[in-house]
Amino acid sequence: MSSNITVTRKCIECGNLFTAKTTVTQFCSATCNKRNYKKRKRNEKVLTTENALFNSVKTDYKILEAKPFLKITELSKILNVSRSTIYNLINNGTIPIVKVGNRTLIKKEDVEHVFQSRQVIKTEQPKPVITSYYTSSEAQFQFSISYQWLYQLIRRHNIPFTYHGSLLIISKPHLDNLMERRIKERKRISDWSSVSELMVEYKLSRDQIYLRTKKYGVPKKKNGRQVFISKKHFDEIMNPVI
Repeated sequence: MSSNITVTRKCIECGNLFTAKTTVTQFCSATCNKRNYKKRKRNEKVLTTENALFNSVKTDYKILEAKPFLKITELSKILNVSRSTIYNLINNGTIPIVKVGNRTLIKKEDVEHVFQSRQVIKTEQPKPVITSYYTSSEAQFQFSISYQWLYQLIRRHNIPFTYHGSLLIISKPHLDNLMERRIKERKRISDWSSVSELMVEYKLSRDQIYLRTKKYGVPKKKNGRQVFISKKHFDEIMNPVI
């Protein structure tokens, strides 16, 4: 026996009201049904990815906690603080460091000792007084370098800098002296690597090698048809200061 009862429902996909054929109908059309199905499947994939990421992060933490020496980035993950906070703790002498070439490592025991002593940790650093300076834009124009490379240079070589609002201010005499030294160093380069050697060492393509060389002004020379690149300068850009 047929029924004349009509059911007005709200489509859970588009939100429009419609007359449903049954009391369990959720969509006003096949189109809305398909859209909602795709959305559910997409959300399921996102959830699966997030779970996998969460599990990998837990594994990473276990690996980090087992290491006797940590990098700046690794320590910031464990302590759940920014890398700049770690650098402030290093600069004010709270956390000692170990230098291995250009790498900065921290002994995990030293960090544990700081927290076991329950000392008050001050991370704020006084701003340096800079009277003669470049703005970041002026320095980029003066030395034909990118902002990223400028920032790497002042961090790597401890060039005094500060911020006035969002404007980066860099000590002019210190930066001038550094760039003058680097020009003289380029004339005395003795360690050269071929493009093929760098491709193997850093697992980069030939185009990626040339792109970095051009972007950061890495010295290069030609010997016949073969191109050689300054090993020291290329190592420097591949091991950035964080």
